[in-house]
Amino acid sequence: MGISGDSRMVLGPSSSRLMQASSVFVDRVEVRDEDKKGVLLHEFHEKPELSFETNWSVVDYMIVASYSRKGFSLWLNKGSKIRMRWEARASILNQLEVVMIKGERKYENLLPNQTSSPDALSLERTSEW
Repeated sequence: MGISGDSRMVLGPSSSRLMQASSVFVDRVEVRDEDKKGVLLHEFHEKPELSFETNWSVVDYMIVASYSRKGFSLWLNKGSKIRMRWEARASILNQLEVVMIKGERKYENLLPNQTSSPDALSLERTSEW
């Protein structure tokens, strides 16, 4: 049926849930990132079709300090395309490593390409998964 009263849903790493709520019964939805690992909350006005094809984009600018790493994850359907671009000063590009991981086993190291800027090189790759 449904849930009445307060409800709590705990999600583990790399998980997602689709839930439907009525504004008649739901006062608010609260999301907490207690482990500080990053949480995304999406609102849909209609139930999304799992096989529905749509175009969307994510832009994520990251500044990465020396000897550190940063990243983010996307969960995509078969046939999805990813276009990634990185830029760095040419003097430090040999120290930059970019890794694209598909699942737990397939990964690619991307190689630098010359850009229009004389003091920068970029890494750019479009992949179909």
